[in-house]
Amino acid sequence: MAALLALSSFAAAQGPSCDHGVIQLPLNVNGKIEICSALAAQAPALSQQLSEVTKSLGAQQEELKEIRRLIKGLNSVSENIGNQRQGELLRNLSSQLAVSQQAGPDQTKRQISTLADGFDSVKDELVATLTNKATADKANAAVDGPVGDAIAKLDLASARDQLEDIRAQLKAIHTEVGEVKQTTTETNERTKDIQKTLDEARAAELQQSQQAMEQSKKFQEQLANDPTKFVIIKMFATRQYVRTNQGVAPGKWQIQATVTSPTHFTDSLLDADLEIVLKGSGKKPWQVSFPPRPVLSGSENMSVMADDIGDQAVVCFTARDPKKTQPVRWRQSFTFENSNLMPAGRSGYGPVMLNFVPASQPTMAPASDAPCQ
Repeated sequence: MAALLALSSFAAAQGPSCDHGVIQLPLNVNGKIEICSALAAQAPALSQQLSEVTKSLGAQQEELKEIRRLIKGLNSVSENIGNQRQGELLRNLSSQLAVSQQAGPDQTKRQISTLADGFDSVKDELVATLTNKATADKANAAVDGPVGDAIAKLDLASARDQLEDIRAQLKAIHTEVGEVKQTTTETNERTKDIQKTLDEARAAELQQSQQAMEQSKKFQEQLANDPTKFVIIKMFATRQYVRTNQGVAPGKWQIQATVTSPTHFTDSLLDADLEIVLKGSGKKPWQVSFPPRPVLSGSENMSVMADDIGDQAVVCFTARDPKKTQPVRWRQSFTFENSNLMPAGRSGYGPVMLNFVPASQPTMAPASDAPCQ
């Protein structure tokens, strides 16, 4: 009971997790093995793979017992590693099962038994270190770091060895302290000083770790709320000319934009929409919209045609961070500057290339149905 409480309390500190385990066993033999709904999309084929393996075993009770042991061990160990590593763990399990299934049922059975043994050994070490006050802090930090990474990669031997090393370090310290206590009073005082130094070092290490986590969290929040880090938009427009019976006449403008998201090169942005409201003296503002992007990765180029360009522009970029549900709208005002990189326009037709020059600092706010203006 104490061991189960230790694992459960540690899991609660890691954040929200699946109430009935990452992989949920069916209530009856013929039921379908389900993946926790919060993680199912991470390994879409895994539920079917496990169900197929179970079905192929028929009435082979020992093999069915091994599958249940694998799932119970995985659920117990994965409670402690956080949602992101849980998803990676499921993906790696699906990949290994796919390889073993291709090799045949015998290889699949051996793979399941090997993984079940690995999870059981890691679970035993977790219980031993988390229920020992002397090793609990280091065990927590390790599971939230390299041990958790090893579990997610299904490198269970490495995870177990790291946890064993924590206990071995503690045993070595205790042995040293025990030997010192057998000497004179002066040596005993020295032992107390050593213990005090170890406690202070442990406290300082924990404090530094907490400060680093708080600073990282604060930095991430600042990045998320900084318009200049959310997106950078560079734009220019070029005028096309068309031949007519009377000669050459000015045609439409092609507006080209490069949209870069400095903080979303790996996870991208969703439902991206770029629109421009153009303004000209004595004219009612008119809007030009770029084709929407369901997914915008890192840096992308866009273009759109416009009949007129005016002399001012308001640019609105709406998108959603995949880690959040609420989309945001980025907004900035621009004026135009004639580029000297292109030859001058034909007489009476004006410039042939204009750069969008920022006229204000960008802003960012939750997206709404209100028009860009």
